[in-house]
Amino acid sequence: MSNASREESAPAGRGGRRVANTAQNRAFGARTDEGKTVNQTVHRQLLERREEIAQICARLGVRRLELFGSATTGSGQPGDLDFLVDLGDLPPREYADAYFRLLEALTDLFKLPVDLLTQANLGNPYFRERVEQQKTLLYAA
Repeated sequence: MSNASREESAPAGRGGRRVANTAQNRAFGARTDEGKTVNQTVHRQLLERREEIAQICARLGVRRLELFGSATTGSGQPGDLDFLVDLGDLPPREYADAYFRLLEALTDLFKLPVDLLTQANLGNPYFRERVEQQKTLLYAA
């Protein structure tokens, strides 16, 4: 069964945006559909801040926000958080504004350095494969 067919949505929040869920609570669960374990420290922080994440994403027009890297694979507090974001087809000026506002908001929210990547940053096929294996959905519009 594909991930797309397993996805469900939580009730819409403000602005009609939805926080993504799956049958196994992939968005904020400790274990993803693929059986990958999410760092328990980060898991707690995501659960505590999921509404704030959804509000930030909705306000900035984020289509998808996913977590990857050491926060999804390691244990303990990671040194930084790696996010993959889809901001859609915004005009360049609006895209840049949303990107940097999201970067600042996530850094402020988690009090950690944030690496914010887009699909355009995934040019290296080996890096792209690693991100695809590790990513955990946090928000989908």
